[in-house]
Amino acid sequence: MAVTLKQVAEGAGVSPQTVSNVLNKSLLVKPSTRARVEEVIEQLGYEPNFAARSLRRSHTRTLACILYQRTPEPEPDPYAALVQASISTAARAAKHDLLIHTLLSGEPGELRVLEAMFTQRRIDGAVLLASDLPDDVLGLLAAWPHPVVLLDRDAPESGLPYVAATYAEGVRAAVRHVHGRGRQRIAFVGGPPQPLNRGAQSRLTGYHAGMRECGLDVEEGYVVAGDWGYASGAAALRQLFELPEPPDAVVAANDRMALGALHAARALGLRLPHDLAVTGFGDLDFARYLHPALTTVDLPVQDMARAAVQLLLNAVAGEVKSVTHRVLPTRLVVRQSA
Repeated sequence: MAVTLKQVAEGAGVSPQTVSNVLNKSLLVKPSTRARVEEVIEQLGYEPNFAARSLRRSHTRTLACILYQRTPEPEPDPYAALVQASISTAARAAKHDLLIHTLLSGEPGELRVLEAMFTQRRIDGAVLLASDLPDDVLGLLAAWPHPVVLLDRDAPESGLPYVAATYAEGVRAAVRHVHGRGRQRIAFVGGPPQPLNRGAQSRLTGYHAGMRECGLDVEEGYVVAGDWGYASGAAALRQLFELPEPPDAVVAANDRMALGALHAARALGLRLPHDLAVTGFGDLDFARYLHPALTTVDLPVQDMARAAVQLLLNAVAGEVKSVTHRVLPTRLVVRQSA
């Protein structure tokens, strides 16, 4: 038999209203009382009835940050951590709690777990980091009656609100920059190709556009697909330097692959940026502390998170807005690597 709120109150020697205040994170509860109630909750294994609590209120005031992980990550992803932290900050500023959940696939069982969060009234809406999310899964989510906003994914055909950035323009700027520094043999290390990643496709489009603008040909073997990770960036650099005529610049689709390329280049005895220029994408915190510091494209993650949370709150409130998406500008940050 399930433990009741009344049993928790009796065990802690407080009123049921006090237990409810603790569960709702009320500031009216003294820290000592809160600690006692939380201890009894843990001892008894009490689980709140989210649906019943939500029925007594119009909304749960809880949002979800959903991370999609197509393959197991061999190393921590600082980008996903930054997204999570940025959404948390934006939700807190809007006086909402945040629940974190990871989708390990787009299979029906995984999606049912996410849908249960809505049907059990645990969350009001979800921001989904959808960079790698397959199009067919987007179609399923678009058919739901639940508020969902896509982050880091331009998907106007899905019908879902989304927040993205000018990925192609950012890569174009990087290509133009290294060409302006005298580089003629510019290679590209990209992310997973379509149909798995739209952001990767946009970056690749930007590379080709930048090369055309500079009057440069894309040499055979100069486009290498990675998986966003450090190891794939290092492997791509080694592959490029097995070519008869290696590049004199590498534009990477994210900072982690750029970091791998930098370290692999140094292991080959290359002088950076004299022998090889390297750029990244994202401007993650570590980029400025590398040696040489990484020239990269700033992706405005915090602004994107704020925009996504605002779009989500609009949807939760049932507001019909003319603006259902935001595409934010990127910016080239020039440092010593290129």
